[in-house]
Amino acid sequence: MDLKAEPPLLNDSLFHCQQACEKALKALLCCLQSPFRKVHDLNELGNLAMQSFPELDPSLEKIAHLSGYAVTSRYPSHEPDPEADEAHANYQIALEFVSEIQQLIQSASAINL
Repeated sequence: MDLKAEPPLLNDSLFHCQQACEKALKALLCCLQSPFRKVHDLNELGNLAMQSFPELDPSLEKIAHLSGYAVTSRYPSHEPDPEADEAHANYQIALEFVSEIQQLIQSASAINL
């Protein structure tokens, strides 16, 4: 895990947090048979998911800032490196979000059986 590396790979960790949320949203949209374009923007994907699950709004607000890590953390920049507590907090946010999406997929799949 990036956060347990020595030294911790904070930018990589934040990228993976964004990717986990993005892939979870795309999995939910696939389950719903809802088309989406090739995009990394969690807000855009979240808005599509909220058409079927409006209760996602508070969770989507928590992850919206992760969209920036899809690109910025992958390329050199003049931005300061993230702090360890920022990376750990976002890791927890991503874990909770992915878990919530997994539950929605399970319930949506059960309804469609």
